[in-house]
Amino acid sequence: AGITEAGLSNFIETGPVYFQRFIKGMPSSAAVVSDGSSATVLGVMTQIVGDESLGADGFRFAGNVYPHPFAGDIIDQVTIMAESLTLEFDLAGLWGFDFIYDGSVTLIEVNPRPTAGMGLLGAVTLNDLLGMHIDTVTRASSNIILDYGAPSDYTAQARVFARRDGIFHGCERWYKSGARDIPQDGEFISKGAPILTLTESAVTYQGVMEKLRGRAVTLNNSLALGMTAPT
Repeated sequence: AGITEAGLSNFIETGPVYFQRFIKGMPSSAAVVSDGSSATVLGVMTQIVGDESLGADGFRFAGNVYPHPFAGDIIDQVTIMAESLTLEFDLAGLWGFDFIYDGSVTLIEVNPRPTAGMGLLGAVTLNDLLGMHIDTVTRASSNIILDYGAPSDYTAQARVFARRDGIFHGCERWYKSGARDIPQDGEFISKGAPILTLTESAVTYQGVMEKLRGRAVTLNNSLALGMTAPT
């Protein structure tokens, strides 16, 4: 199940299998609001995919970093793509698309719904995302005023997955440090399951990723050993 690297086993599996060409580059995404005839790009982000420090592997999505470090180079391509997709599929409201950046923009997936990156945009900008969504879905007149957040900061938001079975503790401490989607103290977390969501900010892209990975490792190391789920 899910997305995996293609191999010979894919040709003997029962059920449908879909193949997609692998493109090396930076996993990225764009958040868009449109009204069926015009589109506005709300933000361009990178995607955190398969990061082992966060307990993810393969093509597993963990989170986003905003803004994209090459946003200035690709915003025109992304905007043209957003406008074309809006007209082709009559898209309205909040939605987004994923792409690979390798010096150019290669579309890989269209998500005709509010995407995971909207949560990050909502945290770092003053945009009324819900109001934009309602206005554009109902085709109401809307004067969209965009806030792109602090121009000198990068913000990362990601889910951290358990690297082993364990018992979670420290609910209040993690909440005070800015974590969200936090389990209860004493809750059993199975290997591969999400633990909580972290948000970090820094003045450089590398810096914010280092902070995020460092806290994720600390979180995983703090899980008390638990070999089986409690009954």
